[in-house]
Amino acid sequence: MALTRITQAGAGVARNNAFIQQSAANIAARISKAQQVKNAKADAIVKRGQAYTDDFYKLYGEQTRSGTEAWNAGAGELVGKLASEQEEMYAQAHGANGTPELRNAWRLRQIRDRGIVSNIGSWAALANDNATAMQENQSAHEQNTDLNRMTRGNDTDKYSFSQNMQNDQFSNYNFNIDDSGNVILNAQNVNKDGIVVNAQSRNLSADVVNNKSGNEWYSQIKEEDLLKNKLNKNWSDKNNGYNTLFQKQVDIDKVYKNGKWKTITKEVYDPEEVKSSLLTNYKGRLDTEVLGPGFEKTWDQLWRNGYLKDDNGEELMGSEISWKDFKKIKSMSAQTFVDTYGDVDNDPSTDAEADKQYLQDQMMSSARTGLANYYSGNMVPAEDQITQVITEPGSKGSGGYSDKDKLKFKSDERYYNNFRKDSPTIIKTYAIDENSDAGQKINRSKAVAKEMNRNLPTNKRKGEFFTGAQAKAILSKNQQDARAHAFKDNGIYFIVESKTANRKKDEPLFTYQVSGSPMRPEEVLTGNAEDLTFYMSSMVGIDDEAQNYLKTQKTATPPKK
Repeated sequence: MALTRITQAGAGVARNNAFIQQSAANIAARISKAQQVKNAKADAIVKRGQAYTDDFYKLYGEQTRSGTEAWNAGAGELVGKLASEQEEMYAQAHGANGTPELRNAWRLRQIRDRGIVSNIGSWAALANDNATAMQENQSAHEQNTDLNRMTRGNDTDKYSFSQNMQNDQFSNYNFNIDDSGNVILNAQNVNKDGIVVNAQSRNLSADVVNNKSGNEWYSQIKEEDLLKNKLNKNWSDKNNGYNTLFQKQVDIDKVYKNGKWKTITKEVYDPEEVKSSLLTNYKGRLDTEVLGPGFEKTWDQLWRNGYLKDDNGEELMGSEISWKDFKKIKSMSAQTFVDTYGDVDNDPSTDAEADKQYLQDQMMSSARTGLANYYSGNMVPAEDQITQVITEPGSKGSGGYSDKDKLKFKSDERYYNNFRKDSPTIIKTYAIDENSDAGQKINRSKAVAKEMNRNLPTNKRKGEFFTGAQAKAILSKNQQDARAHAFKDNGIYFIVESKTANRKKDEPLFTYQVSGSPMRPEEVLTGNAEDLTFYMSSMVGIDDEAQNYLKTQKTATPPKK
């Protein structure tokens, strides 16, 4: 009996142990299965994270590569680092302990990093374009041409960085991301001893944004920027070009030869009148060009090709300053301006702000003059153009002139004779020699201007003669830029008053315009009465043919008192 009980008890223990073992096995199996499920989920998360990073790498692969391999290596390291961080953030955000905040942070990081990769590619494209531009600029300098030349005032830091890249002056390129998500490129040149001998940095993201805003990395003169392509059309446009603003004068010459009269009709062009009109009546139109986009390219070409000069060949004020610096001057503080340019008007009594405004005004005036020089010198025909030639038989007549010609000459006779009579008196009364001072010369020029105004033919009285000194005062008083005309104090100028075209607020109602070529100081101050007669007669419009005829005619002797 006892044995039976003992045996039964042992069997119970065995059964219990077996149950415990089975339960443990079941638990282990369930845990294993749960772990498998968990592992599968984790693996799936990892795979999804890797899929996202694969897309990220694909995006990077689609970007432009730099021509500098060390740069590409540095960019690749950054992309690899960003991809690893993205995988880790995805796993955390979508794992068992993931939260909406973590998932949002991952999405934001993904957006940020895609922008970073895009900026890297865009900057690489810029760098490649810069390499081409620098080569083109070098070639333009070697060939002394405007095409592909970089303008003055480009960012020297950018140029230096690009130049060092092209010349393999950097051995290491490290890419970092700042707190604002900008890509910061740190370029270094490390020698064999591990010492950094050259280092420069660029904010790649800022460079890309700046370029997309329309600010070129470098301002470079391209085909469409050349003066002949940009300015010529401003002149020749048949609807609104400058050429529509000017009337051609018609001149008729009659010549007798071999028993026939030849009448030649010509269209006469006056470049000086065109230039003067542009700088006065059409100043506003020139300002539109000057203040328009890309004028720094026009400015540099005007400077290089000699258009930023006055009538004496002297460089206009500000021509050596880049147009980019001109635009910077506007936003400069008065102190910065003084530190940079000093006292530009050499007048200690004026403050820095006034000096700053003076330089701006001078450079605007120089820009207008440069454009006016180009248009009047290049677009106005250099020679008169013959429009009609008529040949008809006839007799030469007395003195080589027909009765009709003589009648025409007769209309100028009294004016010419007054000049012949008064020239000796002017020369004697206002004698000029090497010892004559400025006052004596001014008095002579005033007397000559007065004489011409007294003897200006009725059909030509559209204006008045003034000395250069008088003309400067008149224009300045009328708020016009007298400097643009480079007046000589002892020269004589014909000034025409007209209503201001396209008048803007605060502009004068009337504008004074210089018409025709001036009488030069050396002509005004001549000691030869015959020459002075010729110069004055020509200025009032008595042509050479009429003077040659009238010179042969006797003047009436005034009756004795």
